[in-house]
Amino acid sequence: MKLVSAIFPVLLTAVVACGGGGGGAGAMTTATASSGAPAFDPAATNQAKCGACHAPFDPGGHTKAELERVLKVHQNEKRVVLQQGEWQQMIDYLATK
Repeated sequence: MKLVSAIFPVLLTAVVACGGGGGGAGAMTTATASSGAPAFDPAATNQAKCGACHAPFDPGGHTKAELERVLKVHQNEKRVVLQQGEWQQMIDYLATK
């Protein structure tokens, strides 16, 4: 029982750091979208959310198909919480041109 008590805070910290406890808006900039809400910044999200659990993705380092496959797993398993349009912005930002 002591092992479970010792491991739980570590697991909880890891989940929160990876975005599992976040509100879902992603990283924002000080720029404002036309709706008045802060604009989504894929570069900042890559550093803050992806970089919290592993090395951030290298923009231009993966094909669109690779990113769609990998990020779909992150989306389905709720490793990172983003809006649907934000997932596509991340893919467009990170994919090779």
